Amino acid sequence: MSNRVNGIKCFYSGVYILVLLSLSWTGALAATKLEMQVEGLEGQARTNVEGALSPPEDLLEKEPPDDLLLELYRREIPQKAREALEPFGYYHSRVETTLEKQPERTLLRVQIDPGPPVTITAIQIELHGPGAADERLAEALPPFPLKEGATLRQDLYEEGKKKLQETVREAGYLDAEYTVSVIALSVSENAARIQLTLETGARYYFGEVTFVPPLIYPESFLGRYLAFRPGRPFSPQRLARTQINFNNADRFSEVTIEAHKEEARDFQVPVRIRLTPSKPKRFRFGVGYETDNGLGMLARYQDLNFNFRGHEVEAEARISERLQGLAFDYILPGTQNLDNKTIFKVGYKREITDTYDTQSFISAGEYVRRIGRGRLLSGYLQYLQEDFSVAGQDGIATMLIPGARFWQRRYDDPVRPTRGYRYTVEARGSAPFSVRKDRSYSVSPGGRHGPPGRRLFPVVAGTGRDNAAKRTPAKPAPFVAIFCGRGQ
Repeated sequence: MSNRVNGIKCFYSGVYILVLLSLSWTGALAATKLEMQVEGLEGQARTNVEGALSPPEDLLEKEPPDDLLLELYRREIPQKAREALEPFGYYHSRVETTLEKQPERTLLRVQIDPGPPVTITAIQIELHGPGAADERLAEALPPFPLKEGATLRQDLYEEGKKKLQETVREAGYLDAEYTVSVIALSVSENAARIQLTLETGARYYFGEVTFVPPLIYPESFLGRYLAFRPGRPFSPQRLARTQINFNNADRFSEVTIEAHKEEARDFQVPVRIRLTPSKPKRFRFGVGYETDNGLGMLARYQDLNFNFRGHEVEAEARISERLQGLAFDYILPGTQNLDNKTIFKVGYKREITDTYDTQSFISAGEYVRRIGRGRLLSGYLQYLQEDFSVAGQDGIATMLIPGARFWQRRYDDPVRPTRGYRYTVEARGSAPFSVRKDRSYSVSPGGRHGPPGRRLFPVVAGTGRDNAAKRTPAKPAPFVAIFCGRGQ
């Protein structure tokens, strides 16, 4: 019996020792991870070298790293590092490696001396073909990123080649290709000469534009979204901008534009546009609660193709405990470009509070026109009539509000913008020409006017279609606000 007990004790003791040894061995492995450190380089050159020297997975999976695999990898480092430095103009680099086995890691230190860089002694860039005599093309060519005396950089060289070719093709020379693309490198002299010859080929133009039926909008209306005109030089960027115009119109669920150079006749490229319209008539309804106006509801109707001519109609009704309003907008699109339009607005608002009761009627007209690339100018005239009752005093104020707005927006790339700006400048005035109290009339120029002994608040323009500017007077006084339609 005692022998059996002793045997069991010995068995469990052995298992316990094996477990301890296993844990100790695992901990030792975890403490000997391979790490690499590159010294002597900065910036993109260092990043490129570190990427080229990434250790293989077989070496990283084993802890501690296998000595044989580590030595084979270490022998490959100098050649890989030199090749990774050559695109940055370094052809005389010296690479040394040292291996340091520390208690918690195995450190592979790579020390690099890049040496003197190769400099550019001459750059020759030429255009051949029909585009060589195009003065506008010559002015539009981007500056080459490499200059004489600069360090040779393969990435900048390729970038300059690409931008040059894209610019020429953007001008309509779709067949532009390099016939000569040479870097004459003298490693012994640390010098390089660049020679580029770009054959432009013939110039292509936009041909006939076909809107593939069925269509629910007239073609004269759809033409507003084109960023090009037939007969103008073909531009891939203008074609992409046209796609964006249709996508942003909120009138089409799917837009497909086809323009194939192979289908060109006499260098006129036909353009086919397929449009899948979305529903032009839309209705929205909502119920909510506001602390200022109490329980209310909102109904909005929109027709993007009124009378099947592309005219836009918007109507909105808001009803709450303290505020009721109606608004109607009618928008006539221009025929020349996407930004031109004429807007007519009619609105009614009534607001009832403990201190005042006002009813306002507004009608307005605005004409918006593009005056240049990314620049819009509009002029508007608003007519406001308000019937107010404050602290037992009743009156009616009538006012004309002229104004003008200027917008400008500019982006570096309309298709893939990375930077840009946008601003608006607005000038407006208020000219109350009739204020009636107890059926008496008075006329006065200027921006402020009201019943005798009372101060009329200045006109405030709202910032949304259903947001009239609101101010509660600190003292009983007539209240003026504009119930604004779209864009006001």
